[in-house]
Amino acid sequence: MTLQVRLCHLSVTAAVAAMLAVPYPAKGAVRVCKGPISSAVAIEKSETAGKRRALDDWKAKAGLFGMEYTSWRLAADKRLACTAVKGQGHACLAHGSPCIIKQVPPLTGAGPKPIPG
Repeated sequence: MTLQVRLCHLSVTAAVAAMLAVPYPAKGAVRVCKGPISSAVAIEKSETAGKRRALDDWKAKAGLFGMEYTSWRLAADKRLACTAVKGQGHACLAHGSPCIIKQVPPLTGAGPKPIPG
């Protein structure tokens, strides 16, 4: 290897090391949840229909926080349960905390911002 090639490799290595040494602000996402809510008891002939109706009611109640909170998939501590009711079918209930995914902005500095004045 010639001296010129070695110097080129050395300068590239130094540049990469310098880039890695500079801190890069981390970005992330967090799940933000409201308090738990329950659907009304949904009684239907089939368990599938009962679950669907209970989830529809839960989503309607969660929607009072905003449409973005209506995702059952994002809900925390969720439970969807049914029980057979003699002569009536199935009684189902959905319970859980409605949540959203919120992007967390990178921190730009430590401590409180000064008040302009």
